[in-house]
Amino acid sequence: MSMSEEESTTTLTGSGSDSPPSESFDWKSAVSEEVRSDPSLSTIKDIDGLAKSYVHSQKMIGADKVLAPRDDWGDSEWSDFFEKTGRPSTSADYSQPEVELPDGYSVPEESVKELKDKFHEAGLSDKQAKMLMSHYMESGAKGYSDSVSSHQAEQNEAIEALRSDYGRDYDLNVELARSALNKFGSQELTEYLDDTGFGNNPHLIRAFVNIGKMVLEDDARGGSSAMSLGGPVAAQAEITTIRGDEAFMSRLTNRDAVGHKEALAQWEQLHRQGYSA
Repeated sequence: MSMSEEESTTTLTGSGSDSPPSESFDWKSAVSEEVRSDPSLSTIKDIDGLAKSYVHSQKMIGADKVLAPRDDWGDSEWSDFFEKTGRPSTSADYSQPEVELPDGYSVPEESVKELKDKFHEAGLSDKQAKMLMSHYMESGAKGYSDSVSSHQAEQNEAIEALRSDYGRDYDLNVELARSALNKFGSQELTEYLDDTGFGNNPHLIRAFVNIGKMVLEDDARGGSSAMSLGGPVAAQAEITTIRGDEAFMSRLTNRDAVGHKEALAQWEQLHRQGYSA
């Protein structure tokens, strides 16, 4: 091969077309000093890196660009930034998260609207807002479920404590407490006790049981409370009342007394009604 032919096949790297590039070749030596000293080229180590950088820059030409936020931006710049980063046109355009809520729990529509308005004001994208809304709903649902579980546990503990104290008279005493509450309390008080769970407080129940017993004792002495009882507990309450009636107990316990059979029949009937279960 002649010298001229060899020179015609020499590449930029100074080697033949079939020879690998020299590892010691400095590609920057092939460009002008002005270009070579530009800081943007400091990280490019070889021709391949230069080519990749060029391809990437070409792809970016014409692409939408989002400037990094600046402290001196006004409302217009921020609004443009939010729109480019995914904020919907209006707060109503945010997607509704699909969160399974427990029975009895719901998120007020007004609360959802207020949150979406705040998300829009903060410039959140639909994805960001949906994530936060889901967290808000899930946290509220968990708090509600925990509250229901705690309320149920407290109610069970109260029932067990009262059952232990009252034994077979548990149903009677609970009905006495309810009747006393209905008689002397208000509808607002009843609703408050139900809503707060205070109606399950064993100390409060015992207090109303004692009130109910005092009323029944007064009725046995001729009072008229008009406290209403029903079912087996009504029979049990009647038994409690006639136990305090000396005349009735005298007829019941004295076989020779006038009206003994009637008193005995009434006594047995009340016990069948009150304790047959």
